[in-house]
Amino acid sequence: MIVYFSKMYQAIPALQELYKKTGGVMITTRLSTLLKVKRNFPGTDIRLVKEYFPDWWPTKKLMRQADVIVTGSPNKNFLSQFSAKKIMIFHGTYAYAGQEELKTLKHFDYLFSIGPRMTNYLIQGGYKDKVIESGYFPFLSFKTFNPQQKREMYRNLNLTPSNKTILYMPMDNPLGSWDAMAEKLLKETPKEFNLILRPHPSMAVKMNIGRQIELHRIKSLCKNRGNTLLDLTDHPLSSIFNITDLIICDGASSPEESLFYKIPIMFIETEVTSKNKLAENLAKKDFEQAHIKKLLSIYDCGVCTNPNDKIKEKITQAFDGDKQKLRKQEAYFEWVFKDRESQRQKDAINFISNLK
Repeated sequence: MIVYFSKMYQAIPALQELYKKTGGVMITTRLSTLLKVKRNFPGTDIRLVKEYFPDWWPTKKLMRQADVIVTGSPNKNFLSQFSAKKIMIFHGTYAYAGQEELKTLKHFDYLFSIGPRMTNYLIQGGYKDKVIESGYFPFLSFKTFNPQQKREMYRNLNLTPSNKTILYMPMDNPLGSWDAMAEKLLKETPKEFNLILRPHPSMAVKMNIGRQIELHRIKSLCKNRGNTLLDLTDHPLSSIFNITDLIICDGASSPEESLFYKIPIMFIETEVTSKNKLAENLAKKDFEQAHIKKLLSIYDCGVCTNPNDKIKEKITQAFDGDKQKLRKQEAYFEWVFKDRESQRQKDAINFISNLK
């Protein structure tokens, strides 16, 4: 039996691609994650467990009986108690993972690498015998829509098909730019563009009273603007990418994932997310300067802005159709993911199935 385990919702879409092919059961420690999965992936066999549950608890017994446990995060303290083969699939691109993150992977039997950059990182960390080239599992859902499918998507989201669409996908707080940019984008993005605000999944799942009040205010601003959607991860990312003409982000996995569709990128640089600040933080993690330079080259794949810039001017600049940027995007994509084919993912799924 295969168990797919995740505490946080943001790992679920990647695990879901495997679950659909192999079957098994999905288990989480968070009620908020369970409820979000039931809403977004109806029919998924997902169950709740708590670390303090006794061993006779049905969900704990399932994990003890499992042949394989697949997860998207280390979860070492909890997973180490189970004898099943353990597989780490990495739910994000782990661009900034360093030596400390490597130390959290020792309890895994297999580490599924998304591409060349990660493979090199894992081998340098001493995990050569555990690495399997699996590709990036979320890409299994990354289809290309035909014109009719795009029109239906626009209609479902109440957006205007003839408008270009801008997608804003920030990191989670405190590093993300949401507080500085969400309202600014709503007020300054020209009305001839559709606008989609997609905050980090944790904002949609873990909402305290303050966050609920803020999102209610943002929803009102979206309604007043028109042709605007606040997407609390209610729609598949691949569907959103299919109608996106420009992505605005501040780092993490989003800009790297968007390279699959060759979407123009605008980077938000704040005091904590600027290119220079990132270089400084990576140096503290003992990254080699050559590697830091290559990581930061993603900023050359788009245009950069900050909360003080005029958004309209930067949007115009982002749509300049610079072919050199497109070439840089493709080179960066190949470094991270290798290709857009699905054979590596299919081989990895077969590998998991054979461990049952």
